[in-house]
Amino acid sequence: MMPRISRLAILLLPLACSPKDESESQTPSANAQGPALTEELTYYADIKPILEQNCVNCHRVGGIAPFSLEDTNTALRLHKAIAHATQTRAMPPWLAGPGCQDYANDRSLSEEAIQALGAWSAAGAPAGDPVDYVAPPPQPEQLSRVDRELMPLESYVPKPRTNDYRCFIIDWPDTSTQYITGAGVQPGQPEIVHHVIAYRVPPQLLGAVKAMDEAKAGPGYTCFGGPLEGGKNLPQIAHWAPGSMGRDLPAGTGLKVEPGSKIVMQVHYHTEHGTNPADRSKLLLKLDASVDKEAFVVPFTNSDWVNNHTMLIPAGQNNVIHAYGAPFTQYAASFTGGQLSASAPLKIYSSALHMHLLGQSTRLHVERKDGARGCLLDIPRWDFHWQSSYVLKETMTVNPGDRLNLECRFNNPGPKDVNWGEGTEDEMCIGFVYVSP
Repeated sequence: MMPRISRLAILLLPLACSPKDESESQTPSANAQGPALTEELTYYADIKPILEQNCVNCHRVGGIAPFSLEDTNTALRLHKAIAHATQTRAMPPWLAGPGCQDYANDRSLSEEAIQALGAWSAAGAPAGDPVDYVAPPPQPEQLSRVDRELMPLESYVPKPRTNDYRCFIIDWPDTSTQYITGAGVQPGQPEIVHHVIAYRVPPQLLGAVKAMDEAKAGPGYTCFGGPLEGGKNLPQIAHWAPGSMGRDLPAGTGLKVEPGSKIVMQVHYHTEHGTNPADRSKLLLKLDASVDKEAFVVPFTNSDWVNNHTMLIPAGQNNVIHAYGAPFTQYAASFTGGQLSASAPLKIYSSALHMHLLGQSTRLHVERKDGARGCLLDIPRWDFHWQSSYVLKETMTVNPGDRLNLECRFNNPGPKDVNWGEGTEDEMCIGFVYVSP
């Protein structure tokens, strides 16, 4: 039997930035280009274009990052911090390890760009001449059109100086079946909205969601672990994070929403910088009446961990590894109630991984019937604050008999044993894949 999960799952859009301290390191993965190294690197000619293309989507006035790099004086003043954050790969955020896959949403810096930032800083961060600045090309990915805008009925004032996860129930207005083929978010207060995940609530689960909402005062309800308690799963339909302009789903695919459904929008508010204005963020959707292939977000994990709490992470132990594998087409068929066939190939478009705060590393790979292995996603240094989906440049086909394998490694320095659970101090080990026939 497949597990029932309700978790913070990030599948559909890339995470571009976060308000975390930028001194933490990340795993290298080169993508964005920088200038050729010379002895005369200047801010306007060489550095400003790098910052414009890779940093100011979050480091801007009103953005979620703690300072703006749109301002020349700030960039010049913080040149050492910029060089350090990029050399250690703390910025831009990108957890995927090298040598696993090529991803369409790779936002990491090239080695050339990192070296340019370091050389410019080491030379004393010369400003140069403003006339030498040439704007970089715009980011190509964005939501191609908006057919529906949805938002909570009321504004919400998040809790001050904390991470506040709040869920809001939103009516679905359509009286005919629709397919979500793209999604984005217009944050009401960009400086505090860390990310947004939207879920579809089928009619049979609406009572449980309403009960949670009615038990809490004010707009919405607290939902760190997800929109439902007790391990119940809701289908995801959208995800957004700062810096994203929204994204169309892979051509010809879409997520089905039937009449009578509701939408739950989970908003993660980050107010640790001291501001907590009232927010009413808006979900932006691209819709189509039909698609070539209905797609599904399939959470992949061990039902025994979920149902029987067998994922023990003993107190005081490091390098605790939990792993699980299963024939994936069979798993997906069971999870979707037969909407996907166990005897037919599946296409994987994107993947994500999820743990909590004790996680150290995690990976997801395919093991073929002939014993060959195909890496899907490898995160050698886990960071809870940088969760994202990773969109494959080329889809991966999984055939009947191929296994999907998941592995998570944990350190538990605390005095208490930890096991599977919904809370912050519990743990999880889940892979997520966006698939179609």
